[in-house]
Formats: sequence, structure tokens, C-alpha cells
Amino acid sequence: MDRSFKYFYGLGVTDLRDLKEEHILSLMEYLDQLRTSKGKELKSQSKSRIIYLLGVLFRYLVNRDYLLINPFIQLEINFEKQVSLKSAMEREEVNTFLDSICLDSGIKIRDRAIFETLYFNGMRSGELCNLKVSNIDFGNKEILIEEGKGGKDRIVPLGQSCQGFIKLWMKGMRKFFLKGKKDRGYLFVSIYGGKLNTSAVSNRFNKYLSDCGIEVSKYTVHSLRHSCATHLLENGVDIRYVQELLGHSSVETTVGYTKLFVDSLKKIYKKYHPRENELFKEMTDKQRKSIIDIGKRL
Repeated sequence: MDRSFKYFYGLGVTDLRDLKEEHILSLMEYLDQLRTSKGKELKSQSKSRIIYLLGVLFRYLVNRDYLLINPFIQLEINFEKQVSLKSAMEREEVNTFLDSICLDSGIKIRDRAIFETLYFNGMRSGELCNLKVSNIDFGNKEILIEEGKGGKDRIVPLGQSCQGFIKLWMKGMRKFFLKGKKDRGYLFVSIYGGKLNTSAVSNRFNKYLSDCGIEVSKYTVHSLRHSCATHLLENGVDIRYVQELLGHSSVETTVGYTKLFVDSLKKIYKKYHPRENELFKEMTDKQRKSIIDIGKRL
């Protein structure tokens, strides 16, 4: 998307408020002519992704009152394939999922700590499996993620809830799982004492989904990351903070989460706005009947 802004700059657009429909159409023509380093055309999916994310970005800026007009609003763009985003879980689903992991065994204590952490700070399951005990700073309530995606380190917050479950895991059950094996320092270990892998985390995630009656095919472990980002945006957290939290190198990637945010917002409006819910439908039906009755009497 950075290339798009450079293209707009070349057209003389130095302020997003000056972006017009013709600039977007010009960009689309430019993308059609663009070639990769191997001389091939850009894939339709790549071109659609660029335009789609630009549209999401401008909708976000307008919704937050940074811009008055969305230049994409009048354009009829047919995307061959829109950006693929896994579903974010509803807040009630996350609560049901987490609360279903009771603490009646060592493996469930470990799992509760894992999924509370994944949801709280949106880290990837691979990053979680690579965590070491030394990465946890209980004093400052921080977690150091070393060599995340792209080989970059970052620090994420350690929430009060997941901090409690991590401490519970570390106090006794972690040593029990090691069973005399050499401690390589990893925070979460398997039942055999070795390093936990992402497949095991995924399998445990699916198990608890099934246990609490949530359709397993609907979500993946990565959905907790999507849920974290979406719920933060719903609560008004700045998108730049979410970008830093998730470890995105560009805000372009984070912008995609605003699509989930907008979809969630639509559901909230449908459920609670007085002119969207069933009560309004019932009232309008009565009003419509009253109008017909009045018309018959005239």
C-alpha cells in the first residue's frame, strides 16, 4: 500500500483529504500495467487487496472524523477475491471458551494460561510456543517476544488475568510436566516435558471449542489474535497501538482488522439500535396497518 501512496504523491496528492475518485481509478489502471521483478503482471488478488485495504482505511478515517468524505463511496469496484480474514470470536464466545477451561488438572491449568495470554495480547501461537520463562517480567507486567514474525523483538503487556494463570502454572505444574528432563527454559511445555508446538495448541483449542458447544470449523487459534485486535478497536484503541501490539511492520496489515470491526459494529446496531431491532419492525407493521385503515376511511 506504500506504493499506492507514492503513486498518489506523483499525481500531486500530498494530503489524503484531496484524494478524488479519479485518482483511485488512475491507480487501478496503473496496477493493471504494473509488472513484478520477473516481468509478470500482478495477480488479480494482489490488485484487489491493495484497493480493498485502501477502501477500508478511508472508511476507518471517515468513521473516526479524520476525513469528511470517503472517495471510495461512489465507486463500484468488483473484487475478484477480497482480502481473506479469519473470523473474530464474539466477546461472549471468548468468555464462554475461556471459562470452560476449568482448573482441575495440570494440563488445563497450562491451557488456561495459554489461551488467556493469546487473547489478551494477540500474540501468534508460534510466538507463544517460543516464550521462555526469562521473557516474563512480572514486576513490569510485560512479556518480551523475541524474534517474532520478521525476526523482530517486541514487548507486549502481561494482563492481570493471564499473569495469575501463568503463575499458577509455573508454581508447580510446569516442574511436574518436566518430569526430571532437562529444563530448556521454555515457559509452556508438553505433557512429555518437551517444547510445546503449535499443532498441540491448535488441537487443545479445538477440544475446548467442542466442549463448550462452539462450531469447531468456525474458528482457529489465530481467531484469538483477530478477536484481540477487533475488540480493542471496538473499545476505541488507536489503530497504531494495535499495530505495535500485533507486531505488524506496516499499518496496512492492521487496517484489515477494521473490516472485522465494522462487521461487528453492524451486528451491534442490528441488535440494539431502536430502528433496527424487532420492536421497531413490530411498530412499523402496526403503523402501516393504521395508515391503510385511515386510507379506507377517507
